[in-house]
Amino acid sequence: MEKTRTIELKGHIIDSLTLTKVMDSIIDAGAKCNIDEIDIGAEKNSISYARLCIVAENNKIMDNAIEIAKKQGAFPVEN
Repeated sequence: MEKTRTIELKGHIIDSLTLTKVMDSIIDAGAKCNIDEIDIGAEKNSISYARLCIVAENNKIMDNAIEIAKKQGAFPVEN
C-alpha cells in the first residue's frame, strides 16, 4: 500500500528554484510528488507558498524523500 505525506514550502520558492529542487529530489528518491496547492507571490518581495503531496511505495522511500525535502527548506505537515 502506498504511503502519502504532505509537505509545505514558504518563501521565495520560485525565483530561488527551491520548488523545482525539492520536487526533483523527491522524484530522484523514488517517490512521486503532486502539487496540492500553490500561491505565487505577485511582487518581487512577496512570499510564495506550496503544499505538496508525496507518494511513496514504502516507509524507507518516504522517510528518505522527507529528509531530503527538509534539508531544502520544506516542512512536513501532519496528515
